[in-house]
Amino acid sequence: MTEPRSGRPGHPDDDGALPQHVQDAIRAALTRPATLDEDTRAQLYARAAALSLGDPASDIPDDLTVYADKVALWAYKTLDREIDALRDAGRTDDEIFELTICVALGAGSARFLAGLAALDEALAERDTERDGLTDTETADAHTD
Repeated sequence: MTEPRSGRPGHPDDDGALPQHVQDAIRAALTRPATLDEDTRAQLYARAAALSLGDPASDIPDDLTVYADKVALWAYKTLDREIDALRDAGRTDDEIFELTICVALGAGSARFLAGLAALDEALAERDTERDGLTDTETADAHTD
């Protein structure tokens, strides 16, 4: 796997390991014209990626923190009342949709890249162990 350009898995600039259609979706969600400004969308994406990996999260607008963090970490626990609270705070349905998409893409891409890194590490460890075996031991390992 290529080293992330930003040094942080899940960062919007870390295209290398993500399938092209996923890269395109992330780029579109973060840069195309939308209701939320580009900076806020990028902050939501980065925060979700960081939270998903257990890293310190970046700042986002205060009224979005509770909902964004919940979607990033426990999307299945999201309740209608939390969306209603965003509406009550003046957020439009378009803004809520956009923030949900940016958070989901950030969390999902970070977890995908972390999974690939874990797989690479496991395969490298297996190869290292295999390199230490004799030909007979390697053949015996494949028949078990």
